[in-house]
Amino acid sequence: MSRPPLVLHSSAWRLLLQWTTPLVLLALGLTGLTAGARPIPLVLTALGLVAGGVVLLDLPLRSEFTEEGITRICALRRQHLPWSRVVAVERAGGVPSRPDADGKRKPPGITRGLVARTGPRRVHLLVDRRESHAEYDAIKQLLRDRATQLRAGQPPLEAAPAGRGRRALHRRDRD
Repeated sequence: MSRPPLVLHSSAWRLLLQWTTPLVLLALGLTGLTAGARPIPLVLTALGLVAGGVVLLDLPLRSEFTEEGITRICALRRQHLPWSRVVAVERAGGVPSRPDADGKRKPPGITRGLVARTGPRRVHLLVDRRESHAEYDAIKQLLRDRATQLRAGQPPLEAAPAGRGRRALHRRDRD
């Protein structure tokens, strides 16, 4: 009997920002083009089209972890990564965390989401926010008998779930 998939959702706020960027670039470029063909509006329009393609085809809205592998669900495509292709599940790189109210930085990697490494240079973003402690344990359990390594640090116990209805799930985990 197979377990239901573990679903991790990307941050709605980050998705909104990432979807807005191509639209703003396209609006600026097209507005400039209507005033007359100039190089800067052409570049802005091209950048908007490329960024829009990346957002629609490669930015995961959510990722599902199952016994068969990981499925990345983007706006216009689904990509299935079988466990035989996944070498490791790691923390995503990116900008270091900002200092908190006490002026201390969080340990590196704990604030970031997960990526799947399928080769030396092939990395697929799975989720852009950290998962909860329970979700981390579920991923660890899925990888236990596989050749895939989990190279991600364990999130803190108080980390909110990366699933839908995060606040309700977080309250349920604490109770």
